[in-house]
Amino acid sequence: MKPAEWPTGASLSFDTGRIEPEKRLSEETLRDYVKNGVTYLELSLSIPALEQTYFEKNPELYGEYSIRAGATPWSFHLPFSQEIDISLPGYPGKESVELDKKYILLSARAGIKVCVVHPSSEPIADGDRSKRLKISRDALRELAEYAEGLGVHLAVEDLPRTCLGRTSADILYLLDNNPALSVCFDTNHLLMEDNLTFIKNVGRKIVTLHVSDYDFIDERHLLPLKGKNDWKAILASLEKDAGYRGPFLYEVSGRDPEVTHASFRENHMALAAL
Repeated sequence: MKPAEWPTGASLSFDTGRIEPEKRLSEETLRDYVKNGVTYLELSLSIPALEQTYFEKNPELYGEYSIRAGATPWSFHLPFSQEIDISLPGYPGKESVELDKKYILLSARAGIKVCVVHPSSEPIADGDRSKRLKISRDALRELAEYAEGLGVHLAVEDLPRTCLGRTSADILYLLDNNPALSVCFDTNHLLMEDNLTFIKNVGRKIVTLHVSDYDFIDERHLLPLKGKNDWKAILASLEKDAGYRGPFLYEVSGRDPEVTHASFRENHMALAAL
């Protein structure tokens, strides 16, 4: 499947600060994405914003609105913060796992196919990494089993800086050859390993993307072609080494006034034509 054939997707986090929280999940907003060629959606809102919308009370309505708008409610980004971290030892980590289960269940009720999970927050000291990796691996195994029972697939996201999942070796350790776990490849997070090496090492475990660009210094969530990524090589590797079939799902900061809902499909086609 060629990159131009992958459906275009976007994280609704793009609308943070642009659209009032209670309107971000409205059928009108979802229709505007579809009108502009974005047909796969990821729900990614802060916990307070979620509580201000109907999603927690009636997740089925989000699924219904998406389908009526002509979109696929593809993924949900599970909550994360320094306190919501499945790699924390003891009660805080277990509480984070239980919170994730709550949102996996809500996602299943909404008809969402994939839940994206951060394997940790940060900072994590070098001396603590092995212990935190093991805690996170065990938590991911528990969450994957729970999600699989609900017909939802769990995708572990690569992360920057001191977080767990900052290299393909980290990710493969966390997956632990578990077929119920896969990868959300974020194209602007890797700081200790280049994107092409990551794709080749992780390969067909990649089932979804967070597409954006950066300067190789830190994550920036720029629209592709505004950073330093070699997009021709990345798309070719996703096609060849990962056998990727889409969606090409953007997770771009909403702070750039030049970027709109229409920018995603236009940018996707420009990248595919490189």
